[in-house]
Amino acid sequence: MDVGKQTIENRALAAVQLLSGADALSVLRVYDEGVIITDADGQILFYNDAQARIDDLSPEFVLCRHVTEIYNLSREESLITRCLDGGEPIYGHLFFYRTRRGKVANTICSAYPLKHDGILVGSICIVKNYNLLEKTITGASLVPPDDRPLLGNGTRFQFTDVVG
Repeated sequence: MDVGKQTIENRALAAVQLLSGADALSVLRVYDEGVIITDADGQILFYNDAQARIDDLSPEFVLCRHVTEIYNLSREESLITRCLDGGEPIYGHLFFYRTRRGKVANTICSAYPLKHDGILVGSICIVKNYNLLEKTITGASLVPPDDRPLLGNGTRFQFTDVVG
């Protein structure tokens, strides 16, 4: 591991320790929702594999870059910079964006300021892939199967079943 990457890992570890201890980083690496951790300036310190899949980018490419550079957003458009600028969390925001590779991401994001002794030290953003969620919900059978036998025309119901 090179010195630059080791420094980033150390800074990310320090940020995550503010959340819940040294074990949190290993949990966030494998978390099934996207996770981005930035410093107070908006530089990305941590970017997990789930977020890499949503954005179709490698963590190595993203780390040490400013969030607006990666997402091609203004400070006003970026939830992370809005969270950093306002110092307040942003909950459950529907967010559509086009990734650097042209993929359209349909997400639900929450951004939270990270503070230590009342001083803003960074942010953490949790990103749900709404496209994946939508596919999961529509793919699930929400109606129990009907036990009626198929009729001769391949259906289970007649017009009188619907009309009454």
